[in-house]
Amino acid sequence: MTVVGIGSLEGKVLDKDLHAPNGRMILAKDTLVTARHVEVFLSWGIVEGSVYGDSHDREDVDDLDGHPPSPILSLWKAGWGKRWISRRARSIPEKLFPSSCPELSQGDLLPIESLLYLEPGLASYSPVLQEIIDVIESPFSSAVHVAEVVARDSALSARLLKLVNSPIYGFPRTIKSIEQAVSIVGSNDLMALVVQVSSIAYFRGISHKNLDMRSFWESSISCALFARLLAFRRFRGDDSHFFVGGMLMNLGRLVMVQRMPEAFSIALYRASRGASLLESEKSVFGYRSSDVTLSLFDRWFLPPDLARSITEARSTRVNDRKSTLFAVAEGLSVAVGSGFAGDYYAPPVSDEDLDFLGVTENELDFIMCQFNRQRAEIVDAFLGGIAS
Repeated sequence: MTVVGIGSLEGKVLDKDLHAPNGRMILAKDTLVTARHVEVFLSWGIVEGSVYGDSHDREDVDDLDGHPPSPILSLWKAGWGKRWISRRARSIPEKLFPSSCPELSQGDLLPIESLLYLEPGLASYSPVLQEIIDVIESPFSSAVHVAEVVARDSALSARLLKLVNSPIYGFPRTIKSIEQAVSIVGSNDLMALVVQVSSIAYFRGISHKNLDMRSFWESSISCALFARLLAFRRFRGDDSHFFVGGMLMNLGRLVMVQRMPEAFSIALYRASRGASLLESEKSVFGYRSSDVTLSLFDRWFLPPDLARSITEARSTRVNDRKSTLFAVAEGLSVAVGSGFAGDYYAPPVSDEDLDFLGVTENELDFIMCQFNRQRAEIVDAFLGGIAS
């Protein structure tokens, strides 16, 4: 038995039935694969197949095409996952590394309770947002009512329509009105999109010498897209909330940067010297940005189980595929995505994490192709018109 990628299937004979990610059988064992079959496989999201022939397992190849592993992967353990990512890993620009460490003053630090007390939430930034929340939560509201409230904010309406027509949803026809968008994507998805768009506007004014907000959100979008693409491969049904979770994983980090910029500069300096940013946050503040995110999700009307999954992605992930998926998405986004959210070194992803999700090299190849195709359009949908 040999498992080969979709690009090598033509002309081979299947040695077992081939199924789509949703479990549907597409082609029977002992069938000779033709070019037409390959086109069908692509339409079903199939990325590999088991065929008769001599085995050549790419996972046993130890060389990295003559290139040493990128420093961004220094926290990763050796294994096939690290070998795969090393061929594609990027480098964080030298200019983003702090040259010196500020002195820490106790007046620069806030206990997490005080930090959260000072955070008024998105609704205080946008009165329309509170109206949207109220109308969505009302059992007497319809898509027409929701659309009428959203339409009061022309900038928000335009951004939401752009997002609904982006690859996030992949609708075959253009959605032309907010009312149509609400009817199709549902009020929960619309609420999630509103929170994401409002978050970008809410934190737009943050200025930090080592963190640019557009670059920060580009990194968040990379994580969101990887989370959604992984979820599509591994979970049945709706995968949009994985995009939300990936997008807002670092929400707490923004609040800390906004309220304690000098102290966060110290955390960034320590992280740039070889530690994970979460460990550096803990050493400086006594808590991590993921702890802040967990509390903010409840305040910002986001699902508590989603908050738990993305928080556990940064700690223990025993027998929890959702938290493991977010951890893998974050590791991939830092290593091969775009933007910069403060991570100088990609959070470690192990072979065990990838195996637990059932992700293979061929699937990673496919996911990477989809990521490269969709990233620019989704970034533009969220950030178009927002300067660095």
